[in-house]
Amino acid sequence: MKQRKPIRKRSKNRIPALKRKLHTAWAIAIKLRDGNRCMLCGKTEHLNAHHCIVPSARGAAIRFEMMNGITLCAFCHMRVHSSTKAQLDDYIVILNSRISREDQEALEIRASKGHKFDASELEEMLDALQKVVNDAREG
Repeated sequence: MKQRKPIRKRSKNRIPALKRKLHTAWAIAIKLRDGNRCMLCGKTEHLNAHHCIVPSARGAAIRFEMMNGITLCAFCHMRVHSSTKAQLDDYIVILNSRISREDQEALEIRASKGHKFDASELEEMLDALQKVVNDAREG
């Protein structure tokens, strides 16, 4: 009779869970920074944190940066994603008033590098975002 190898417990990959926690902390921090108000219409309900530069694989390096977020209500968020560039004048004006052209270009450059984070880097970012959230709630 063949002996079976002992079943090894796989250590769970922490990265997906860390990314979920990071996204939640990032979204809360963005909303708190913006006064829990849509930056386009001023509504205070059904708020979303919107990535200024879409965090696809190419934008993973800037996914959780505060500069890369703005608070929008669900309606304005949908409008931003479904509009043509010509229809986004309000959004572009607000975005340009919040992020300098130089910072926008720096975000684009960092986004193009496609850095993949390891668990320790994600944990550091989570700690930093949680500090931002705690400071905003206390202040």
